[in-house]
Amino acid sequence: MQRRAFELQLPVGDDVEEELLVPDLAQRLGEIEAPTLVVVGEEDVPYMHAIADRLVREIQGARRASIADTAHVPSMERPQEFDELVLGFLEEAA
Repeated sequence: MQRRAFELQLPVGDDVEEELLVPDLAQRLGEIEAPTLVVVGEEDVPYMHAIADRLVREIQGARRASIADTAHVPSMERPQEFDELVLGFLEEAA
């Protein structure tokens, strides 16, 4: 679902039937001021890593974390590691 939302922000052809709620969302990543942690599974597909890289690059102060032996849903595949990462990040951000 997240990938689909991001794909809708990518340049598309004239035959698109979907209307974006926020047309320039991908260009507004730099406006995000909230502490941001981008979590990916090390075994996820390359384009998810590319999206994570872009988010970290364009959101000031964003951090990236990878979880070993996981693919697309690290929160379900390795819940303990995911919880430790997120809870640690939230404590630091508080």
